[in-house]
Amino acid sequence: MDAMSVALNIAKVGRVSSISGRNVSVVFEDRDNLVTDPLPMLNNLDPPPVGSSVLCIFLGSALDEGFCLGTY
Repeated sequence: MDAMSVALNIAKVGRVSSISGRNVSVVFEDRDNLVTDPLPMLNNLDPPPVGSSVLCIFLGSALDEGFCLGTY
């Protein structure tokens, strides 16, 4: 994967598809409705409701290693 592709996948906006404790799974419509594994929330607030737009940060190109920053 080239540097531009990695950069475009570091921060992504998606919608909360499910909540599990303090973690959320996020669906990315621009990725054929790909759903992440549960991502930890980086704030101390309650997770946003299902359907909320959220901003996520990923470590590298994998969508299974990241965090949800909160609503967008």
